[in-house]
Amino acid sequence: IGGWLGGERKLAELGRADAVVAPSRREGLPVALLEARAASVPVIATDVGAVAGVLAGYPDALLLDADDDRGLREAISSLLDGEWPASAGSRVEPGELPIELRSEHAVERLVEIYRAAVAGGG
Repeated sequence: IGGWLGGERKLAELGRADAVVAPSRREGLPVALLEARAASVPVIATDVGAVAGVLAGYPDALLLDADDDRGLREAISSLLDGEWPASAGSRVEPGELPIELRSEHAVERLVEIYRAAVAGGG
């Protein structure tokens, strides 16, 4: 696959994917991992930025240290062999999304921003 994926093409690719692999060394809010999670696609990712928060409570996520090249190779190799890489990295601990990533928090924060703007504070 090359180039930008959007709309129906992105959904089709996620539907065919065995996993999404995101070996980032730096990451902010990984929208691609939010989309993979929403599509119930397993994820192998490095534990940088907000990745752990995005994948919190998602049972089909495997986090690796950003410098664990060997673990990443083993995880991808296991996937290619048709197995989930249970021995590499660590599973994300069960739990809810962090508060700052939940929709109700985003709405509350947006209301605060609008109120501050209307009041001239912002």
